[in-house]
Amino acid sequence: KGDSIMNELFGQVFSIAKKHPPVEGCTISKSVNQGEDAIFYFSLAENTDISAEIFPYHKFIYVLEGSVTICQQLLKTGDSILTPCEIPVGMETKTGVVYLEIELPKSNFISPKLPIGKVFSLPSLLKENTKLTESPKLEIHFYTLEAGKSLTFDSNQDLYLLDLAGQGSITDQTTTLKISDLQSFCIQHGTSFTLETKDPLQLLMLKLQA
Repeated sequence: KGDSIMNELFGQVFSIAKKHPPVEGCTISKSVNQGEDAIFYFSLAENTDISAEIFPYHKFIYVLEGSVTICQQLLKTGDSILTPCEIPVGMETKTGVVYLEIELPKSNFISPKLPIGKVFSLPSLLKENTKLTESPKLEIHFYTLEAGKSLTFDSNQDLYLLDLAGQGSITDQTTTLKISDLQSFCIQHGTSFTLETKDPLQLLMLKLQA
């Protein structure tokens, strides 16, 4: 299958927030891949911050646990923001927070449905399957699936799934695993899997190209 570009476990359901809880007094980041379109997990303890800087790329941020203030707006669990490039961007949390961050170069295609610099909820904002961003290295898709639906993927890319809301099951060759709110699952390129929904399910899918 060749080397994977993702520094993450394949074939297991996991919670980012449980694997990377905040540590008192610390701001911690974990890199999931390398290069442009970089993906990180951030864990910030209560009453910590990251100093504001101007970045030459957008940051797509999804809050997995806790709350954080970004661009003078409070994001809670399940909220997202796409940060602007032209102004300093920092993070501050009073409660502690765990969030997913994806760096998106300005040259990427970014869906015009995504507001820049404003807090939004993906399931509330989008009512249909939508490609959020695309570059040669990364595509991000939002899927909304009805209960009792089945999707089969046979991928030539590494895939990263984040269940935003709803319950389902993933069958990867011989194993069936349950997945629910804010749990993740990674599929290595060259393997096939089937996703079946128990409830209506909203899903974020990252397609990573080596």
